[in-house]
Amino acid sequence: MVICLLGTYLITIQYIRYLRKERTRKIRDIDCILVSVLFGAPVLLIMELVFPEIRFEDGVHKYRMLISSIVLTLVQIAIIVLLFYFGLIKLDTGNSTEEVPEAISNLICLLSQK
Repeated sequence: MVICLLGTYLITIQYIRYLRKERTRKIRDIDCILVSVLFGAPVLLIMELVFPEIRFEDGVHKYRMLISSIVLTLVQIAIIVLLFYFGLIKLDTGNSTEEVPEAISNLICLLSQK
């Protein structure tokens, strides 16, 4: 998830540089949208709100970047909530009374013998 957020951030920075004519390689707004599909939409939404160049260019394209980043952010939030609901993602409670996996306990025993 962190890699997707970082990837969206980097491609959006390249898009801003292209809009400011600091870069010759063409980056389209659809490239930013496609990269943000994998849990990067919140970054795209923040970048849209922060930089006026993106807002202006997005207005020319009928706000497809803004609409897609809002929709993708809502979908991604729903996916994360469902993952927590069905128990696929669990928060660490911080209790040290839980059993330590056997491989880790064996490693601790080996290190304590030396």
